[in-house]
Amino acid sequence: MVPDLWKDRPPGEPTRRVSASVLRILYLEESEQLVADLVNELREHKFWEVAHARDLQEARTLARKQPVDVALLSATMPDTDPVQVAEELTQLHPKLTTFILAPDAESGGGLAYASGRFQYLPKPCNPNALISAVERMAKLVSWLQNNTTLNLVSGLHSLPTIPSNYQGVIRTIHSADSSVQDIGEAINKDMGMTSRVLQVANSAYYGYSKKITNPTEAAQLLGIETLKSLVRYTHVLNNFPQTPASNAIFDKVWRHSIGVAAIARRITMLQTQNETLAEEAFTAGLLHDIGKLILMSIKPEEYKEVIRAAAEAKTPIHLLERVKLGTTHAETGGYLLSLWGIPLTILEAVAWHHFPSESTERTFSPLTAVHIADVADHRRTNRDNIKAVPALDERYLAEVGVTDKLRDWLEITPESARRNEPVGQPYIVRPAAPAPAPEKTPVWVWIILGVVGMGVAALVWSFFRSS
Repeated sequence: MVPDLWKDRPPGEPTRRVSASVLRILYLEESEQLVADLVNELREHKFWEVAHARDLQEARTLARKQPVDVALLSATMPDTDPVQVAEELTQLHPKLTTFILAPDAESGGGLAYASGRFQYLPKPCNPNALISAVERMAKLVSWLQNNTTLNLVSGLHSLPTIPSNYQGVIRTIHSADSSVQDIGEAINKDMGMTSRVLQVANSAYYGYSKKITNPTEAAQLLGIETLKSLVRYTHVLNNFPQTPASNAIFDKVWRHSIGVAAIARRITMLQTQNETLAEEAFTAGLLHDIGKLILMSIKPEEYKEVIRAAAEAKTPIHLLERVKLGTTHAETGGYLLSLWGIPLTILEAVAWHHFPSESTERTFSPLTAVHIADVADHRRTNRDNIKAVPALDERYLAEVGVTDKLRDWLEITPESARRNEPVGQPYIVRPAAPAPAPEKTPVWVWIILGVVGMGVAALVWSFFRSS
């Protein structure tokens, strides 16, 4: 029997003050065993409290009764839409982090996109993997939710939400019936999205001699994660007012971001030969400086001053952001993306790309690749101002075990990254392959059959003559 730590309080008892170390988890799950497995693994986590809701009504009651830090929502609960539940719980607890456990979590469980801070995890999920995901997300949220970041982001007239066009493209990508043509048509419905996708497909990283002119060709070339991150990037850009001055800054950020994405992908392939991880690193690189766009849009004059002061002092810009704004583009971008259901590995790479030691992980990840790629691209474009290049976190890199490879990796450029990749390799759903043509019968078979046939004919002829 799973203990319900909130449910059995006497009626009318005042809510006790919860220390900062207590983590309250609401677990909406139809399986008693899955909850029991998690509780069993949490024996050493003395400050984690789990309340099990067996149905939606019980989850609502518990959520209204006590604070909730983390919600674990089953996507297989009968007659329950976990996305709707996530949105309802987020209204009650705005700082809530939600994990939706779905059998097909990689494609978002076939579900719509929730508002608020949420992640998808596979179901069933190993209890230790679930605990690790909650721990990592809790640390990241704690890092991101400093008062300055929250106050700055609240300065947006309306916080950009996950776009409906994005949802349409993602559903098309993950549909078993979709072809490259379908994906191209979904992208083509948005002019800004189409422009950005074509710009990337025609960039030096992809290195085609032929100019790509339509989204279908671009979709054939780019990967799923790249397409998704381009939609996010374009959406953020379109949400903010643009001036000639801001456009120049946006363009510089964009060119740096696509460079970092290319280098990060190459580093990941060299280290892991894992295509999925390399696509995550590319996406993280593409999004790592999105916080600069947000800061430029929220405080345009102050941010221009930060840029000017950093150039004069020949100092990495994130250090001046901290001094003058009280936060950095990494934290601001990470905070916004955390509200969009971006995978945790990508969130960590965005939020900690200047300070990877803040992560609890010490294995090679997109964070490692983006941290190195960011420095590599800044070195490439700031050869006359090396002091403005962000520092490498040497302790973290030593703990990950990649120090001996840094010299080679820091020499990678976007152009050299692409030269070492297979050209035109499609990573996404494509039209069904035509049925293979029947194999051609070898000539020697026909010769043997002809000889045998002639022999049989001779025997038949001699038989009739003798009779």
